[in-house]
Amino acid sequence: LRGFSIGASIGMLRYSDIRGAGVRESLDAPTLGVLLDYNWMLGAQRRFLVGTGIGAKRFLASSDERDRVGIDRATMTGRFTVGIAF
Repeated sequence: LRGFSIGASIGMLRYSDIRGAGVRESLDAPTLGVLLDYNWMLGAQRRFLVGTGIGAKRFLASSDERDRVGIDRATMTGRFTVGIAF
């Protein structure tokens, strides 16, 4: 859990937005991603975890579907993690 890590992610996107004239558009699509994290183990017993990371996520939807709700093909992500290792 300590130090650098790199990983892959899969997931599901559920996105909704109100577009012109008050019309709600939504999109459900699978996602693929890459993650790069760094974690610190803190405390006397090194069980308290603090981590941070960045990533990139690709939405697996057609350009027509993405344009309908106004999202790009991919996006950058960031995260901050706090936890207990057991």
